[in-house]
Amino acid sequence: MPKARAALIATVALWAACIAVTAAGATGYVKCYVVKGHSMEPALEPGDLAVATGDYTLQKGDIIVYWRDDIRAVHKVVRIGENTVIVKGTHGRWRERVPRDDILAEVEWSIPYMGKPALWLKR
Repeated sequence: MPKARAALIATVALWAACIAVTAAGATGYVKCYVVKGHSMEPALEPGDLAVATGDYTLQKGDIIVYWRDDIRAVHKVVRIGENTVIVKGTHGRWRERVPRDDILAEVEWSIPYMGKPALWLKR
């Protein structure tokens, strides 16, 4: 019985998180992005759901969502300039200059595995 109860609690918690994220996303204040690549491992894994807000004050170390070549990318801020920021993946050396106007949101937290179904459906 203890295993069944733990599974029930985990299922209820997962559904509560889904409902909360969906409700917050409907307001437009919070946006959710499915992580697709490996560049932010271990902070963000493929299939994680990155929950982000457009209300942010950039600081070094923040994880942001931005436009890059007509796709949304997620990387960490390593340097802040007047009109641009420099970003990079967690375990990469490659850096990229991002115009401030291309920044969509700051990742506030993530939900592991929550985006996996979206990745499976796109296959």
